[in-house]
Amino acid sequence: MVVMVENRHENKWIHVKCDCQESYNVVSTRGELKTVDSVPPLQRQVIIVLTQLEGSGGFSIAHRLTHRLANSGGLHDWGPPSSTHYPPIENVSELHSPRMIT
Repeated sequence: MVVMVENRHENKWIHVKCDCQESYNVVSTRGELKTVDSVPPLQRQVIIVLTQLEGSGGFSIAHRLTHRLANSGGLHDWGPPSSTHYPPIENVSELHSPRMIT
């Protein structure tokens, strides 16, 4: 499963919580099953990619998305101070960095 958010607002950020902790036998590209991100104006971001962990067993994917509009990029009460992504995306930035909508 791939979850992508597209922010078409011209001057607002979208804060997104993605909770997949009730999933079974899956692994996340972010290393966590719960993520929080701030998507800048007029950009899109791949939030999480989930794949089956053990091929011989079954799997299930459950996800819950929560979002809010914000006037700035910081996650405020949704994440660590002055952060825009949790967990951080430095190690997976090629896939998870926000990109301009073209």
